[in-house]
This record gives sequence, C-alpha cells and structure tokens, in this order.
Amino acid sequence: MRRSVLALFAFVLAGGDARAQRAALPFSAALPASAVPLLAIRAAPVFPGASLPAVGRSYGSLQSFFDGGIGAGTPGVPVRAAAAGVDFNGREFPHQVFSDQARISEEIIAAIDASRESIDLALHGLALSEFMDALSRAKERGVRVRLVMNRHHVYPEKPGQRRSREVQRLIDEGFELRTLRGGDAHGAMHNKFALFDGKLLETGSYNWARAADRSHFENALFIDHAHRLEGYREMWKWMWEQSKPLGDQAPSGPRGTPPADPARPVSFRGETLPAYAFSPKGGAEAWLLRAVDAARESIDIAMFSFTSPDLRAALLRAKERGVRVRLVFDRAQFGQLEEMRWFVEQGFDLRLSNGLDGERGVQHNKFAVFDGLLLETGS
Repeated sequence: MRRSVLALFAFVLAGGDARAQRAALPFSAALPASAVPLLAIRAAPVFPGASLPAVGRSYGSLQSFFDGGIGAGTPGVPVRAAAAGVDFNGREFPHQVFSDQARISEEIIAAIDASRESIDLALHGLALSEFMDALSRAKERGVRVRLVMNRHHVYPEKPGQRRSREVQRLIDEGFELRTLRGGDAHGAMHNKFALFDGKLLETGSYNWARAADRSHFENALFIDHAHRLEGYREMWKWMWEQSKPLGDQAPSGPRGTPPADPARPVSFRGETLPAYAFSPKGGAEAWLLRAVDAARESIDIAMFSFTSPDLRAALLRAKERGVRVRLVFDRAQFGQLEEMRWFVEQGFDLRLSNGLDGERGVQHNKFAVFDGLLLETGS
C-alpha cells in the first residue's frame, strides 16, 4: 500500500548550472562539481542472486556529506565545509550536521536556548528528554512554543503502544499542541522541522528521538535563506490551521493542497525546480522525476525506504541512458520490501548499511545528489 504521507523536501544547488543562482540562494554554495565521490561508502555491496543479509549483521559505516569529498586512500574521512555557518541570535550553526560526525541534538538544543520569541515545530515524534527540558526552559522564559505532531504519537492506536514520556510532559506542562495525520487513514505527519523566531529553520531526516540521536545515520540542515524560510513558515501555518487541538481525538488529515514554491528558482540541466516542495498533493514526486530525467552523469542516493514505482522506472531509464546510479539503502528495509530488492534484479550499483551501532540503528538518511550539482533532501 502506498501511504499518503505529509512530508517535505528541498532542492539545493551546488555548482555547475547553480553558479548563476548563488547570489539568490546563498545556501546553495555547497558541492564543487569536482567533489567525487559524493558518497564515501563503507557498506556491503549486493549482487544479483546474492542471499539477503542476516538480521543483526553489521555492514559498517555510511559516511555522507554535502561539502567536499574524500581523497584517494582516505575512506570515511569527512571534509568540513569551508564556508561560515548560519548566524542566529549571536550563535553560529552549521549548514548541515551528520550523526556520524557530531551530536545533532546539541545543535538543536542550542537553537532552542537561543530563541527569544517563538518556536514552531512540526514533529513526527518526540522522545528525548534533553529536548523536552530545553523546550520547558524556553516556555518558562516567555518563548511561545507551538507544536504540530503526528497524531499517532499523541494518541497511539496500535496495541501496546504508549505516549513517550516527553509527549506526556508536553500535555502536563500545558504546551500549545495540535495533532495531524497524513492524507489518508494510513498516512503520517512525517515532517521534522523547526522554526526558531521565524528566522532559523532546522530540517532533515532527523527525528527528535534518542534512537535518531544515538543509533541512526541521520542529517539535519540549518537554513536562514529568506525564500526557504517563507515557504516553511507558510507550510507550518497551513498545518497548524487544520490540525486538531489537544483533546480532540477525531482523526484529522490535511485538506487541500500544501503551499507551493511560486518562484521555482533552482536551475538544473534546463529544468526549473522549486526550492522546496511538500506532500501530499504538492507534486513532490513529480519534481523528483524531473530531476532524475534531467541528470546526465550520476545520481547518488542514500535512502531509508523506497517504494515508488514511478521513481524506480525513472532511475532505470537513467541507468539505461548511461547515467551512473549508486544507491545506499537501509539493510532492514531492504530485507522487508520487494520494491527495494528490485534494484538488485535490475543490476543497479547497490550497497546496504546498518545504523551507527551496527545492530538496532538504521540508515535513515533520505537524499539524492544529481550530477554532483544538485542536492535533494528532506523528511
């Protein structure tokens, strides 16, 4: 079943065709075209006819980053961004953080503590006490904290499921909390982003949970570009206005179409793409298909789960026209989903990775790099 998930992605330019756009999109100056390989992978390759990996077996580390590359003979050595970070209320934040290089929670908590007026959150879940402590501090000093959360994390529906202690604290401490699900009965509000004082955006694959912080391969971005900020503010407002207030347990899903980028400022191989897109019904998959079909040289993908038949077909078209397609999938999801094993049957260059701990963690990143020039990432 294809679930209708409320989620987002952003296109970020990184060289080549992107150079003319850098003045308009300062966050885009990330990947020099010569930075190859874009994924420094230490994971197990999978070949047609190979047996599936045993559950619990470790496949090493996935090193992935947006800036620079790795030198020959230095696998897994990250190259840090040369550009300055994002300034917010007197503190500098990195443009991007990866969980195998730094503790993402520390940067987010610093942003919470630096906020002076408002914190607007769209969270799939909340299960890390340090985050809850920081949000309580913000509320106590007069910062307005509002949350739109995935309905199932506030009102669990599966047998044996319970609210996290942190979600219960939100309720007990009187936070402004509303719930939302995806576009159908099986969908989720899968966004994970935060707006601090309306001036700083944090987003990416990272869930605000201990497993994401300690066990998974994750990424988080910090963005202060005005155009993207405006889009995410509009999306958060759109969700807040149709979500259910605490106490109203009636199922609530999004109505209508989420905000769209009116500018389409990203130029890639003759295509004009949005700086951000939201699902459901926001055309996110259609924009991804256009990026895949426009790629000429390479497509590097790190993905937790992959079930879209249209994107599988587009990647096969790319492979058949000579584009080098490389994929890193989560080992456990690969073992469960026939749609992901299809890539092996079609002869794709595919590798599998566990999480940071090699056992319970997952490869949770969700991003793609096209021709070393264009990045797509998000929840």
